[in-house]
Amino acid sequence: MEAQEVYEALKRIADRLEHLEARLSRLESQRLVLEERRVASREGELEGRTYLSLPDGGLIKETRVPFCDVCGKQTEKFNLCKGCGRKLCSSCSMLYKNRVYCPDCLNELLPLTKEEYKVLASLANGLKDLKKIAEISSIRIEEVRACLKSMLDKSLIEEEGFLFFTDFTVLDKGLEALATYRQVYGNEEDVTSFEESLRRVVNEEE
Repeated sequence: MEAQEVYEALKRIADRLEHLEARLSRLESQRLVLEERRVASREGELEGRTYLSLPDGGLIKETRVPFCDVCGKQTEKFNLCKGCGRKLCSSCSMLYKNRVYCPDCLNELLPLTKEEYKVLASLANGLKDLKKIAEISSIRIEEVRACLKSMLDKSLIEEEGFLFFTDFTVLDKGLEALATYRQVYGNEEDVTSFEESLRRVVNEEE
């Protein structure tokens, strides 16, 4: 092969390499790698997106997925507790005085134990026999009396009469507490069983 032919062959190879390098350079300058991630939002953190740049020019899009700050369940729609600001799913959102609270904040505003709820529900439905209340709620009679004292102190009920003729009346605040805490305890198995027994006893007495 003559020198001229060798030169032309080498030139064609060089031109080809130069063309490939230029093309790679253009591709690198236009390179935009987008990686998408779904991450759990932290407590108190709302849903949203964050874009992070990488050294090689790529991007990471992080989408924060909201989870309930109380039960940990993923939820697309959520409420914010008026007391502590935590995100709440529908099951953990407690409505009190037209505001949404988490169970913890509700308990600070208006504490009511499950036993007190059962006793209060019994009184509100006209059942005044403490032994019968103890029987259907599976609470000892001493605990029923302790619940009554506690609810008197909270002004949920009022006491009328004297000694053996004492009667208890549920006040408006007590009715409000009953409606509010039905959201908390209403789906629990023992409460469901209690409410069925309460309805049966009340119907029998009518």
